[in-house]
Formats: sequence, C-alpha cells, structure tokens
Amino acid sequence: MEKFLFALTFTALASLIHADEASEQDAVDRWHGEKPNIVFIFSDDMGYGDLGYTGSSQIKTPNLDKLAKEGVIFPQAYVTASVCGPSRAGMLTGRYQQRFGFETNPRGGPHLRPEKIGLPDRELTLGNRMQEAGYHTAAIGKWHMGESDNFYPTKRGFDYFFGMRGGGHRYHVTLEPMEKIWYRNFGLERMGKKLDEVEVPYLTDWLTEDAMNYISRREENDEQPWFVYLAYNCPHGPLQAKDEDVARYPDVEPKGRRTYCAMVDCLDQNVGRLMEHLEKTGEADHTVIIFMNDNGGSTETVHALNAPFWGHKGTFWEGGIRVPMFIHGLDIEAGEYPSPVSALDIMPTMMALGGKPFEPETITTSRGKKVPVIYDGVNLLPYLQGDMQDARPHQQLFWRMMPSGSAMRDGDWKLIFTTHQPPQLYDLVSDPAERTDLAAENPAIVTRMMEAHGKWCNSFERAPIWLGVDNHSRLHRKEYQLTQPEVSRN
Repeated sequence: MEKFLFALTFTALASLIHADEASEQDAVDRWHGEKPNIVFIFSDDMGYGDLGYTGSSQIKTPNLDKLAKEGVIFPQAYVTASVCGPSRAGMLTGRYQQRFGFETNPRGGPHLRPEKIGLPDRELTLGNRMQEAGYHTAAIGKWHMGESDNFYPTKRGFDYFFGMRGGGHRYHVTLEPMEKIWYRNFGLERMGKKLDEVEVPYLTDWLTEDAMNYISRREENDEQPWFVYLAYNCPHGPLQAKDEDVARYPDVEPKGRRTYCAMVDCLDQNVGRLMEHLEKTGEADHTVIIFMNDNGGSTETVHALNAPFWGHKGTFWEGGIRVPMFIHGLDIEAGEYPSPVSALDIMPTMMALGGKPFEPETITTSRGKKVPVIYDGVNLLPYLQGDMQDARPHQQLFWRMMPSGSAMRDGDWKLIFTTHQPPQLYDLVSDPAERTDLAAENPAIVTRMMEAHGKWCNSFERAPIWLGVDNHSRLHRKEYQLTQPEVSRN
C-alpha cells in the first residue's frame, strides 16, 4: 500500500519541533499538507505473544501482521496500567492517571457519588485534542471511563459514539438484561440511546461495521478529516467465538484456548475488512493506522499467552504492561523502533500528525495560584524519523496500582515492589523475561530508583479517588509460560 504522503516530510517537521530551531507553532504554520485521517485500534486483554508478528505459533493474524510489517513496530511499547480502566485513562489523556486519582478500575462506595466514579470532568481527552486539531471524532466500542452521563463520550471530546459505557459485553449480542454477569449494566448504545435491534449478531463484527459506516458517512458528507477510536473489547472475556472461527483451530487445547484463538482470529479478520473498506472509499492512502493493546493478557480467564514475557494482566511484570503496538501509514521507512515508548505518547503524536501544537493548559489551585498541568507523553515523530537518535523518548517510566504495588523502569533497569515481596531488580537487556533478581547485588540502584519513584508519587495532584482490592498478589507468585506451544504440522 502506498504511504500517505505529507507535503512536508517528517524530517522537516521533526526539525521544526526542536525548540532551538523553531516553536511547535512554527512547525504547524509551515506545514501546508493535507491532514491524515487516523484510526486508533485498541484491543483488550490480548497476550503479547498472540499475534503472528509477535511470535504466535497458533493464531493466524495475517492482516495485523501485514500492517505491522509495512509500518513501524514498537517491541518495547508500554501501557500505564496492567488493567483496563486506568490504562485507558492514561492513554486518553497523555497523563499518568495517578495524577488525577484514576489508579484502578472505577469502583463505587458509600463515600462517592456516581458522577465522581470515572475520568474527572476537567481532564481533556484524546477526542478533545483532536477536535482542537480540526478533526471530526468517533469513539466506537469499549469506553470504561465512567457510567454516569457526565462521562459520556459525546461530552468528553467525541462527536459520535457507539458501544458500551463499561468494561465488557457479551459477544453473541442480545438486548435482554444480562443478569448475574459483572457487566450486566453495560448495554450497547448509540449516541446516548439504548438499542432496540441487533444489527449484527457478533459484537466484534458489529463494531467494525459501525466504524465502516461512520467512515462512509464522513466521506460522503464532509471534507473534514476524521479520527476513529476503535476500542474493541476483544479478546477480553467472556470467551465467546463464532463456530466457523473455532473450527479453524481444531487441534488447540484446552477448549478455552481454542475459543480465545478464534476470537483473536476474528479480530484480525475485521481489521482486514476495515482496510478493504478504506481501499474502496479511496482513503487507505490518506489514513494512519495505530494499533495497541490495553494491558497484558489474562492467562487464567481467557488463556492468553504473554510469551516471551513473564506475567499476567494485573501484574507489574513485562507480561502485564508490555504490549503489541505499531503505526502504519507514516511516510518513513518500515522497521522497528527499539527504544521504550508509552501509551502516553499517543495523544501528542496524533496531535502532531494533525498539525496542532500541543499546549498544556493551566489549572487554578485551591489557593488561587495558576499552575501548568503536567503531561507525560512525548511526540514520537522526531524519534521515528531519526532526528533524536541519541535520545530516548523516556528515560524513566512509572507504574503504581494501590494497594497492589508499584514498578519503575530507568534506562534498562526495571524495579518491582509489591506489598508481599521485597524489591526486585531486573536488567531487561540481558533478562527480558525477568527471571534473575539483581536487587541484592545492586542496593544503590534500588535505592536510587525507589527515591525517584517516591518523587514521582509526590508530584500527583490528588490521592486516588477510589482504591482497588489487592487481589493481584497471587499473580506475582504464579508460574508463567515463556515459550510458544508446539503446533502439529499434520
């Protein structure tokens, strides 16, 4: 596929972004090219090793593999949390979610009104930012930023919404109440209205169909560039797949893993459908595709596989926080970008693609003082083009999920400290699977990193709005599979 050609190359754009050459506004003023459309695909609970291009020996994902190999792959991409809600809050805002108290999945309680259990109203989202850049915006799929109306996507920067307010939904779609299921209140909606008709029987297919219909409407009715946040809930539980997809994996055991493979396969088929639609509408060469997963896969619930990394959704091991990610459609050479990047970088990078300089806003403290809002993401475009070869986007990355524990990466050192174990230190270059704890041999490094983590915690604007439950400790004591299963060639 031909790449989307910008009137100004990323080399020029990146050089303009450097403060010693010109301001970011100057870069935008000098860029007179057409803005690309953008599709950001966010999958849910997928294992790191469950795509062909990340090493899967079982699951067939030719469409995602093709896009990845034609684009820029990020083998060291991280999310800001190892569970769904806070991970999305960090990505959508470009800020560590701990800064505004969204530390774990939204939880109620007698001390909280429903309108406080979600993304705080003052936080600007990726949708808000892309609207600022002149885009028409759509959120399709999983939201999970709060159930009350004040959190609704169309009030948080998105012009169009179809999906579910909460964290999950059954895949074989029915409109009956989902009793005795944790996501029973999270029905499908379109633009604030509950649906009274099942338009497509399988949810992953329906989300894709709705995205394609949205794109067709935009191309028929408006010259304005568009941005689609396509948040599939696949392959998050419950384990439900179409029979024809399950039939593609007759030799995979156990049954849960077979169903999971079929669900990921279906997601890949739908990415292929979406790309075919972009080709038919003439928008393929004008669209940037960003793919990322929201946290590590659940090896227990849905039989995901995070190999070659140790860990699980909910842990601070690499298997809980390192995720597949690529960008397709940039006018740069395909390949891998080797340094660590973060979901925090999605927002500033997309704004740069949209030609809008990122301008942090200020807030007024309780004492009446105006202070700038701290943002943590980095525009990746200068790094991808090669203008920042001697620098990493992030020297340090941080994680915390109270009361379960914390983690930090500093260069290639990784520190994990939980409520039930002493600090553990790993060298991610020589030991990416985190099997050899080097804390005892390097007490000075442990001390330095714990002090840096404490300083990061002290920079938060508020304490957690709600606390989670420390049910992740046992996940740090489990054994995990580091290799792909052998596959019969018969």
